[in-house]
Amino acid sequence: MTKQKISVIKEQLDWITSQYAHQINSPKFDLNPIVLLRTIAHIESSYGKNNIPRFEKRWYVGGRYFKNIKDGLDLVKKYGANIACSFSSFQILYWTARDLGYEGRPLFLCGDDIAIPYIVKFCNWKLKKAKNIGEFADMYNSGSIDESIPILYINNFKEKYEELIK
Repeated sequence: MTKQKISVIKEQLDWITSQYAHQINSPKFDLNPIVLLRTIAHIESSYGKNNIPRFEKRWYVGGRYFKNIKDGLDLVKKYGANIACSFSSFQILYWTARDLGYEGRPLFLCGDDIAIPYIVKFCNWKLKKAKNIGEFADMYNSGSIDESIPILYINNFKEKYEELIK
């Protein structure tokens, strides 16, 4: 990837995060919403450099979570394995975006401008429960706070957030 392309991606993410940050609801702890969105993009895709769909096998046919999706097989026929991917610089899972009101094709979520409204909705949902940035990072990564704690992810998230807040 050329320096020029990286610069354009950075400019686009800077603009998108600054435009949508005001929609982040104030949580129970001190939080800078622009930095939160930018931290997510840094952790999930190196701030857009690695914005590629990621297949999440637990959300596909035979996967742990797939059995709970009532129209899953119909969507597999329509979209194939894309239904089990996370997309955009923020890596939102297709099923999550769909649960939050997204009605488009999975691959359209590759566009940060398409994904960002659902990222904001997801953040607001998780910020209602999070008591601190670490709990938010846990829920963003794994969906909930449970016995399976992604320690490395949480630590990286907190470090990047602190770095960007300065």
